[in-house]
Amino acid sequence: MMKRLFVPILLSALAFPATASPELAESWGAEAAALYSETTGLLDTARMGERPALEDAYLIDLERFAMTATRLGSWNDEVSGAKDLGCIFRGMAEEAEVQLTALEGAETVRASETALKRLVTLFDDAQEISVAAAWAARHGGALPKADDGIPAACPANPAMASRITSY
Repeated sequence: MMKRLFVPILLSALAFPATASPELAESWGAEAAALYSETTGLLDTARMGERPALEDAYLIDLERFAMTATRLGSWNDEVSGAKDLGCIFRGMAEEAEVQLTALEGAETVRASETALKRLVTLFDDAQEISVAAAWAARHGGALPKADDGIPAACPANPAMASRITSY
């Protein structure tokens, strides 16, 4: 299936600027929010005992999310951003790829559900990381403190978060 998606993924990657930036980090966080919403819908389907339909657009967005996270990790290292963020971005890229593979190879609804739960958590975390990375890039690599007045990322829906951890 992924071979069939290669050209659309490559073309979709061109939609992002050639170089990473605080704006790309923020855009990546917005994409994480959109993927979070879409993934929670797929997770609800799996929880009802049905195999979720994985649209090509969703798989492409997931792959683009991973590729962009990798770029943001390298960018963070190059601009002397907060040191841990580069590693976190690369870890998120790897986790997205692992869960994409798990979703595509899932032979049971339960296997799909497990991968989707992990993706929901990943996308929730990515929203926070994107805000921190943009802040750090604009403030000499310093991570924001609670009293810095940074804009909050969209928090996960508490009802959904409790359902995710209850399994």
